[in-house]
Amino acid sequence: MHIRSRAGLAFATALFVVVPTTATSAPLGELPTPIHHYSFDMSDGSDSTGSRNADAGDYSFAKGVEGNALRVVDGKGMSFTAAHELGESDPWTVSYWVRTDEVPADRVSVLMDKNKDFSFDLKMAADRSAGFHVGKGGGDVLTFKHTFDAATWHHVTWTQSKDAGLSMYVDGALTETNAWTKTHRTLVPLDLIGGTGFTGDIDEVKVFDSVLTADQVKELSGKKAPDAVTPALPWNNTVAEYKLADKHLSTVMREPGGKRQYLGQPDMIRTNTGRLIAAFPEGHGKGPLIMMTSDDDGATWTEKKDIPASWAGSQETPTIYKLNLPDGTERLMLITANPGWGTDSAGNQYGWNTSYSDDNGETWTEYRHFHSKRTWDNANNDAIVAMASLVQLKDDNGNLIPKWMGVYHNYKFVNFKTYLTFENGVEKWSDPEPYLAEHRNIEETYKMCEIGMFRSPDGKRIVGLARSQSHSHRATMIYSDNEGKTWSKPVELPGSLAGERHKPTYDPASGRVVVPMREIRYDLNKNGRHDGENDWKAGNWVAWVGTYDQLMNQEAGQYRILLERDWSNNRYGGDTGYSGIVTREDGTFIIVSYGHWDKDFSRSWLDPSKGQYNVTTDLSYIKQAKFRLWDVEQANSLDIAPAPKTVVTGTVEGGTSTSSDRLEGKVVAVKPAPAPSPTTTPTPEKPAPAKPTLPATGAGVAGLSIGAAALLLAGGTLVLRRRSN
Repeated sequence: MHIRSRAGLAFATALFVVVPTTATSAPLGELPTPIHHYSFDMSDGSDSTGSRNADAGDYSFAKGVEGNALRVVDGKGMSFTAAHELGESDPWTVSYWVRTDEVPADRVSVLMDKNKDFSFDLKMAADRSAGFHVGKGGGDVLTFKHTFDAATWHHVTWTQSKDAGLSMYVDGALTETNAWTKTHRTLVPLDLIGGTGFTGDIDEVKVFDSVLTADQVKELSGKKAPDAVTPALPWNNTVAEYKLADKHLSTVMREPGGKRQYLGQPDMIRTNTGRLIAAFPEGHGKGPLIMMTSDDDGATWTEKKDIPASWAGSQETPTIYKLNLPDGTERLMLITANPGWGTDSAGNQYGWNTSYSDDNGETWTEYRHFHSKRTWDNANNDAIVAMASLVQLKDDNGNLIPKWMGVYHNYKFVNFKTYLTFENGVEKWSDPEPYLAEHRNIEETYKMCEIGMFRSPDGKRIVGLARSQSHSHRATMIYSDNEGKTWSKPVELPGSLAGERHKPTYDPASGRVVVPMREIRYDLNKNGRHDGENDWKAGNWVAWVGTYDQLMNQEAGQYRILLERDWSNNRYGGDTGYSGIVTREDGTFIIVSYGHWDKDFSRSWLDPSKGQYNVTTDLSYIKQAKFRLWDVEQANSLDIAPAPKTVVTGTVEGGTSTSSDRLEGKVVAVKPAPAPSPTTTPTPEKPAPAKPTLPATGAGVAGLSIGAAALLLAGGTLVLRRRSN
């Protein structure tokens, strides 16, 4: 190989030789004690054999080869400010266990020095192999030919001395030795664990002040790596997708030309009387609110004209929830955020506004404003999508209490929670506080936001699905088993759930989970990885269908429904998918969303003020999808066996999507709703056995009381199969 000298000389030929270790080597037999050892078992960067501890930081940890491993995402690893004692002429050995999420495609550095001149790399560049960087220049590399695969633990050891040069061992076997370091400046890279391009896990980092022998390296790597290695999740959708028949689609509002040409992100609830109430902005993400109502399950819609004057100054997409107050009042709560990009009718720039109705949506209060400033960081409260979820909480006995947890995010992608309570019917919102601070590194890197929450079938766990605004990472999932006090480490979801504004809801007829969203398409070139900003595109209005267990196991699910195609003519595709979703007791879903549904209009639209296409002035209008899963599965000749035998019917007391839902009723026999098995490859995994207690309401979510629904899928195990014609 050739390498360009750091001193600016032309090229020097580096000789590859395998040489025996010399007097600088550690003696045969017992392994010496490392001068530094980072096991990560205490979930920190403490040095168990020395005193060089890592800098304070928001580090993440995962299951390692032994105990914990350091979890690194996008090269944001563990840093060290304190100097180490190894000089450029000293002998040393550095060993570690490493696994990456993806096959290295470009530079992937495991350890680096503080100036990022020297590094141990699994791959040194897109067109290079593994090796050792000795500078920042394109040719400042020493190549060690080895290809690392993904999702597999490997033990790597490096030894260096001025007598023998630099050697690399992988899984105890010598790869090769490079003599270039015998006569050139070489620093041991120990200032950053998890460097440029690294996403994966690192464990058992050990540093010795001597060169270990080949036998000692073999002994050091003798620990068997874990047998069970989770393969990397697919970037793109791998389940079959079925187009919803046009007969299940209708228009709620469409007004081409004029100020209502672009209608934005809707939300919707179904009241105790069955009335549907939808709200959305006149404009992209902000603008005067429009409210529509339907008293015939979406067959017809009427615009509500007598709305509060303050709604005209709305600064963000609305969310709407249905709350059951202790005195029996059904309160309908509408919320809009103030992100800071303008002022509302009262002059507020930050925080959020609420408006409510206690009379089935006949009258609404003027906006009331909350929390322009945050006490947590004494900063302007730049709230975005407030409240992305509003979850009714439970006491220690599992009983619903009159307290709700609302969540939103800000421009730095800090996710906040605030608690809603009532005193004599007057709402109180607590000071916002971050709820994912323990996982800030992941939260910030993935740019987690707009987290849609719902409860597990037994009602004990709150689960959240998060959008990844980085568009370099998959969507993520979190959960809490203590009513939102603490949250699990975020985990990635497969490509079938890559999307934005997830609104998870249960199907009352089968107990499955349905998640409408704006789809995000990754890996456009189909090479099995994500290749940066040009390798993603927003897509259509879709809904994921699968079991709760499939979701928790990060499985692809059963299938997806293409609710409607979006024809946005911009670089990053679809502008759609924010949904309002409700269900009827018979399993009928009623979902509304906005989108660019008119292909001819969107493909020919030129903004008069710009003379070019502008997605925010293109025709966008509100459509409704009304269907049962049974309709989709019948249309595509899909079936399951055995089918659920019962479903709960009764009076729905609660909200929709992510509000507080509770169903009290009786168990009756119904026609089973079959679950699917796509007829095209790939065939989805066989679902896990259904649990005996499942939510009984299609409102589907957060404050579910199971009650009579315990019989919903008792004894039923979902088995996918194709129905013969």
